Amino acid sequence: MKHLTQAEFQTKLLCVKAPITISFYMHKAYPLFLEDSSAFESEVGGAEMDFYVIATELAKNKDFSITFYTGDYGQADTIRITDNLTLRKFPFWEPDVYPRWHHKIIRRILCFWTLLNDRSDVFFSEAHSELWGYVVLVRKFLLRKPTVYRIASDLDLELPKDKKSDFFYRMFDFGLKHTDFVVAQNAAQRHLLESERGKTTVEIKNALWDIPTPADIVRRKDIVLWVGRGIPLKQPMKFVELALSLPEERFLMVFPGKGAIKDEIVREAGGMSNLEVIDYVDPRKIQETYNRAKCLVNTSTHEGFPNSFVQALMGGTPVVGLNVNPDGILDSLDIGHCCHGDLAQATEFIKSLSGERMDQLYANCRAYFKENHDISTVIKKYEALFADIASKSVTA
Repeated sequence: MKHLTQAEFQTKLLCVKAPITISFYMHKAYPLFLEDSSAFESEVGGAEMDFYVIATELAKNKDFSITFYTGDYGQADTIRITDNLTLRKFPFWEPDVYPRWHHKIIRRILCFWTLLNDRSDVFFSEAHSELWGYVVLVRKFLLRKPTVYRIASDLDLELPKDKKSDFFYRMFDFGLKHTDFVVAQNAAQRHLLESERGKTTVEIKNALWDIPTPADIVRRKDIVLWVGRGIPLKQPMKFVELALSLPEERFLMVFPGKGAIKDEIVREAGGMSNLEVIDYVDPRKIQETYNRAKCLVNTSTHEGFPNSFVQALMGGTPVVGLNVNPDGILDSLDIGHCCHGDLAQATEFIKSLSGERMDQLYANCRAYFKENHDISTVIKKYEALFADIASKSVTA
């Protein structure tokens, strides 16, 4: 999507009854709208923060009006956040709270009712959920209104073979298959979507508000950082192995939530003097932790372009990807290193982090972030995208 001049943007707006109305859906983003989100420490991840930033930044433009749908946390049906941003919920859409068989029936009935009464110009989501199938079914086939899905992870594009008969996965895959427009996080995703799925696609990178770093931050970087959840694809035990190989370094894991994987990590860390595991850092305050890191280590098997990468790069912190290296940028742009599954490479990279090398990496990371991930620049692409889709929908 090319950057629209102000004249081109206003021309698009003339085709739509201003303001352009956009409905966002991100099930677990609700805690981000609270002053204290600590009660929901396992809910918020990179995708939630990504959508929160896009929605709140877009709502600063009077030419857009945003409705942000989340799951049902017992909050009011409608909450006014700003003049251009309203929070709404899908009633009963919280399976852990409403688990009974009759809740499932009520949940789907109210979901369809909510969607049928949503007349926004565009519906936008990044949530890997069966609900996206219902959104597309109602919007595309009943209301004839456009939908846009943003890829959150490479796994969004791969329906697990053992899950093809699972209703949840089939509904999501139906939604992705019939979505009008897809936003990719990186060039590899865009190529796959266009060549193998035949989807109309644009690449827009993750973005955050730039928080300038202190002038002396490089000399105060003193930890090797890991941030994630306790799910198998994150492979957190690999980080523990890395900490064992570098006893002279300080390692920190930000590891919200509960579960068997986390319990195992906590037990291992209890016998190690150089590894600390903390439960939760408010996602709106965690940037200081990224700034302190000598490097961020990602041990996942698959990702898209994790928000943790963006936060690290904002803080001038290089990224070590055990397997993940979106479009090969870590090495080609000298903002980190991809280990191709080899932990020994991660060990050697971390050992190299001192003196002038840290200064160089800091400068590279900050420059890359400013050019590619500053929301003040990236939001222009979303404004152009939504204005173009809304205007085409009106004239179709």
